[in-house]
Amino acid sequence: MKKRILCLILAAALPLSCFLAMALPVQAGENNEPASGQDSTAGTPLDDYTKDEVVYGKLSSDGLVQSVYVVNTLYTREAGVVIDYGAYDSVSNLTDESAIRSENGENFLTVPDGTFYYQGNLDARPLPWTYTINYQLDGVLVRADQLAGATGHLALQIHTAQTPDMDPSFYDNYMMQITVTMDNRLSRNIIAPDASIANAGSNKQIVFTALPGKEGDFSLEADVNDFAMDGIMIAALPFSMAIEMPDTSEMTGDITELSDAIDQLNQGVADLSGGIRALQDGSKDLASGSAKFQDGMHKLDANTDKLQAASATIRDALDTISSSLKDQAGDIDMSSLNQLPGALREMSAGLNQAVGGLTQLRDNYKLAYDALVPALEALDDSQLTSEELAFLQSMMTPGSGTGSQLPLELTPLVPILQKLANTYTSALTAKGTFDAVKEAFGAVDSTLSSLITPLGTISSSLGTMADGIGQSLKDNDISSALSQLTKGLSDLSSNYSTFHSGLVAYTNGVSDLASAYDVLDQGIGQLADGTSELDKGGGRLKSGTHELYVNTRDLPDRLPEEIDKLMEEYDKTDFHPVSFVDGRNKHIEQVQFVVSAPPVKIPEKAAPQATDSKPQTIWEKFLDLFR
Repeated sequence: MKKRILCLILAAALPLSCFLAMALPVQAGENNEPASGQDSTAGTPLDDYTKDEVVYGKLSSDGLVQSVYVVNTLYTREAGVVIDYGAYDSVSNLTDESAIRSENGENFLTVPDGTFYYQGNLDARPLPWTYTINYQLDGVLVRADQLAGATGHLALQIHTAQTPDMDPSFYDNYMMQITVTMDNRLSRNIIAPDASIANAGSNKQIVFTALPGKEGDFSLEADVNDFAMDGIMIAALPFSMAIEMPDTSEMTGDITELSDAIDQLNQGVADLSGGIRALQDGSKDLASGSAKFQDGMHKLDANTDKLQAASATIRDALDTISSSLKDQAGDIDMSSLNQLPGALREMSAGLNQAVGGLTQLRDNYKLAYDALVPALEALDDSQLTSEELAFLQSMMTPGSGTGSQLPLELTPLVPILQKLANTYTSALTAKGTFDAVKEAFGAVDSTLSSLITPLGTISSSLGTMADGIGQSLKDNDISSALSQLTKGLSDLSSNYSTFHSGLVAYTNGVSDLASAYDVLDQGIGQLADGTSELDKGGGRLKSGTHELYVNTRDLPDRLPEEIDKLMEEYDKTDFHPVSFVDGRNKHIEQVQFVVSAPPVKIPEKAAPQATDSKPQTIWEKFLDLFR
C-alpha cells in the first residue's frame, strides 16, 4: 500500500516538474551572471544574424511613461556568441537557462541556431512620442480612477507629439494606431471624428491613426453608465502602403480646360475692366451735366411765380388798354400818341429778348436731354436676365450648394461683385425713374417751342403796330392811327392771353419736373459713385484673375509633379529601421512599439471568508494543484 502511494506521488510530481521547467525561463528575473560551468563569452562572436526589437511601454492614465522594456529576437544560422548592445537596467533570458553577461552596455549572449529571445528592462526611458491623455465627465476634468462606475457624458482627448531630443527616425517614418475598446453595454452614442469604429463581440473598437511626422489630436465622446474600459493600446510600425501612380491623363485634360477657361475669364475681366472705365468716365460727365441741368431747373422753378405774376400783369394791362381804347376813343389825349410807337417798339424788343432767352433755354435743354437719353437708354443693352442675376448671386454666396460659387482663390472678389450688383441696382433705379418721367421731359422742348412761337408773333405784331401808328401820325391820319392801335392792341391782348395760358401750364410743369428730376439726379449721382468704386474693384478683379491665370497656366504640367511630391512624402521604401536601444546594433530587421495605458476598472468586492472552515492539510493543498 505504501509503495502504491509513493508511485502515485512520483507520477504526479513528473508533469509538475516539466511545467515548472517550461515556466521558469519566461518568469526569470535578472540573469546577469553565467550559469555554473558555462562561459557566455566563449568563442568568436557571430556576425551573421538579424535582430527584431519589440518595445513595450507602460503609461500612466494621463500618458506619462512609467516603464519600458524591450523583447529582443535574434535569428542565427549557427550556435555561438552574439554581442548585442544596450544599457539595460536588467536583462532576462526568455529562451533557455544560459546566462547573459552585461558590461558597459554590451550584452554577451550564448545563442543556439535558430531563434533566441531575451528581455531588457529600461525603466522609464522616453519613447519617440509623448502622450497627453485627458478625461472629462460632464465637462469636468477628472482622473481616470474617478471614472470607475461613473455615469454621464464622457469625453476623452489624446494628443501625440514628437519627443524632443529623440532620434526622429521613428517619428518621421512610423505610423501609429491608437485603439480604445469600449463595452457596448456601458457606452452609447459613441462619437469619434477621424476614427474607424468596428464591432468586436460585445465591444466597440475605436481606432485612431497618426501618420508619420504628424502630431495627433484625437477625441472621443460617449454616454456612459457604470463605466469601465479596457486599457488604451498603441501600436507603432514603419509606414508601408502600396500606392500606385494614378493615371492623370484624363485629369490633365480637365485641368487644361480649366486653365483655358481661366485664361478666357482673365481676358473677359480685362474687357470688363475697360468697359467699367468707360462707364465711369461717361457717368462722371452724366453726373456733371445732370447737376447743371438740375440747378437750372430749380432756378427756373424758383422764378415761375414771378414770371406768372409779370405775365398776368401784362395780360391785364393789355386787356385794360384795349377796352379803354374801344370805349373812350374820342377822349384820348392826342399828344400821347406820339410816344406810343416808341413804347410799342420797346415792348417788342423786350419780347424779342424773352424769345431769345427761351430759345437758348430750349436749345441748352435739348443738348442736355439728348446727351442724357442715350446714356440712360444704354442700360437696356446691358440689362441682366433673371438667370444671369441668379448666377451672380450664387457667385456671391460660396457654399450655397448651387455649384456655381466662385473657386476658393476668387472668394476675395465677392465684395467687388456685391458692389457691381449694387451699382447695377442704382442704375436700374435711375433708369426706372427716367422712364416714369421721360414723357414729361420729352414734352419740354415742344412746350418751349409753343411758347416761343406766339411770343415771337406778339413781338412782330407790336413792331408792325408801331410802324403803322408812326406812319399815320406822320401823315396826320389820327383816325387811321387810332384804328390801327385799337385793332393791334385787341389782337395783342387776345394773343397774349393764349401765351399766358401756355406760360402758366409750362411753369406748373417745370415745378413738377424739378421735383421729379431730384430723384433722377440722385440716381445718377449714385450711379457715378458706384461706377467709381466699381472701377477700383474692376482693377483689383483684373489683377486677381491675371494672378490666377499666371499661377494656373502651367497647372497641367505641375499636376504630375505635385502628385509625385505627395507620394514621396509617404514613400518609406528607402527607410531601414534603426535600433531603439543602441545605435551600435547594425543587424536590425524590424523595430515596433506596443504601448498601453491602464484600464478603468471597478474594484472587485472581496469574497466573504467562511469563519468555520478548517485549515487544509499538506495533502489537500497538493491535490488542489490537480483539481
